[in-house]
Amino acid sequence: TRSAFGPSADAFEAARRTRALYAQLYAEPAPALALTAGARLDASDAFGTFLTARAGASARLAPGTRIRASAGSAFKEPTFFENYARGFVRGNPDLEPERARSWEVGVDQALAAGRITLAATWFDQRFRDLIQFTFQPPRPGDPNYFNVAAARAAGLELEARAAAGPLRGAAGYVYLDTETDDDGFGTDPAFAAGRRLLRRPAHSGHLTAGIAGRHGTLDVTLRHVGRRDDLDFSTFPAKRVELEPYTRVDLAGELHLLRHGDAPRLTATARIENLGDARYEEILRFPARRRTAYLGLRAETRL
Repeated sequence: TRSAFGPSADAFEAARRTRALYAQLYAEPAPALALTAGARLDASDAFGTFLTARAGASARLAPGTRIRASAGSAFKEPTFFENYARGFVRGNPDLEPERARSWEVGVDQALAAGRITLAATWFDQRFRDLIQFTFQPPRPGDPNYFNVAAARAAGLELEARAAAGPLRGAAGYVYLDTETDDDGFGTDPAFAAGRRLLRRPAHSGHLTAGIAGRHGTLDVTLRHVGRRDDLDFSTFPAKRVELEPYTRVDLAGELHLLRHGDAPRLTATARIENLGDARYEEILRFPARRRTAYLGLRAETRL
């Protein structure tokens, strides 16, 4: 990857090269047990070698009941701007990649001969070496970006799916608890100690109802996103504010125009987002799209 920086009189180029090797194993040592394990080795000429891994297990305890668990790690390289910016903002070429580790446990339960499925998942994520921006570096001439912040995110996800003949439905709810564990210099409003991470709602969910038949499908979804923190950059320093919750309705459908036996070969697709033309902001002072329609055509064939 290559990018250019600086004004024309002082321009320079920066480049990175990363090579990666990935391996994954899937095994079923018993009829009711499935195991997965994977690892990835990234070798970067700018940041060295990083090993990340993920492992998971799923076990059937009884007919219709399954438990699952997984854990893993990840990293994210700094952007070119964070490394090499010049001018009013100075990048830091000594930045390290951000690190994360996560785990989750869950249970799935099938009812009514599989026509109803319930699922619950608890998840936990920890982030460290987060890259923080500061307007006031420790010394004049120092960069504006440093690896100093740390944060966590944990929560509960509930899901339900049901089907009865051509009718189908689904519902989901997510409770999310986020917090900045280390605010570093304490000058970046995006990382305020003990406060929620930006634009992460504590409560969100959806409700879907639909019908599926030989000639197509039709689904209507109600989505709700709760209150969440954001920053108001119209003042200096930026102030932390709370965005209002919003609810929108989406509509999606398919119509099979040409079939071959039981398989569709030509399908018209349509989707309308924000059917009720709700006004809301996902980011402060950036209004979300109003009612938006998408039309498409999908062709399938067998060679």
